[in-house]
Order: sequence, then C-alpha cells, then structure tokens
Amino acid sequence: MMLLIVPSMLSMCIALDFRMPITASCGGAAATATFGVSPSATNGFDIGTDQIHVPFPPAFSLTFESIDTLVTLALDIDIRSSRDSIQIWNGATDNEAGSIVILQWNPTSFPADSGELKIGFHLPADTVSEWIDMTERDSISQ
Repeated sequence: MMLLIVPSMLSMCIALDFRMPITASCGGAAATATFGVSPSATNGFDIGTDQIHVPFPPAFSLTFESIDTLVTLALDIDIRSSRDSIQIWNGATDNEAGSIVILQWNPTSFPADSGELKIGFHLPADTVSEWIDMTERDSISQ
C-alpha cells in the first residue's frame, strides 16, 4: 500500500496539520495505523509524535515504513513535515489471516481544499496500478 499527499497551493501557504487513522482487516483480524502531517514534525522519526510498532506477540499488523536515513522502522503512527510539497508513505500488512485485505478510513479526516490524498495497493516489487482518491471513498480492498 502506498499513500500520496499533494497539497494544494492554498495549503502550502498555511500550516497543514492532520492525522488520519487507517484500519486494515483480514479474516477476523484488524489493525490500525495513523499517518499525517504537521508543521512541527520532521520526515524522520520524532520522539513523542511517531510510534514504533512492537511486533510481539506476532499478529496481523498495518505499519508505515519510516524514511529515516539511518535505520528503517515500522511505525504505527507516522507524522511527517507539512512543509514539503509532496509526501509519500509506504505501508505494509504482516501476518495476514486470509487473502483479502480491506483498508478503511474516514474521508473527513483530511482537511477540505488541502490538496490531493490518494491511496493505492501494490505487491512487493510491484507498482501501484490505480490511485484512489481518499476524500471520495472510504475503503479499498485487495
């Protein structure tokens, strides 16, 4: 899964600040991870803002990959800088209990007129074939 934010010109002039939880479900299991932007966040790991995923005990999970240059972390919460014109999150699910994963979110979590917010699925070593507008739909599955 990949998420893409392209802020509008208006939101680049003001401080875009939001958080959007996404819930993944597969079989009878569910997991939630949160992404967003803030003017006070960096694009690396921010203590007190971002949250590292603890994979014990092993269970179905949804995480975002940090973009720290020193180490790659799986994050349950990944808040990035709103000062950048484009942000891309790489998300992943682990320990799926079935073959279909459903992702759900609340489209109103993204501030109106703030730009584009898109989501797309892809398999490892593949690319996204279709981008979905997250302000117009509240779920996708694959």
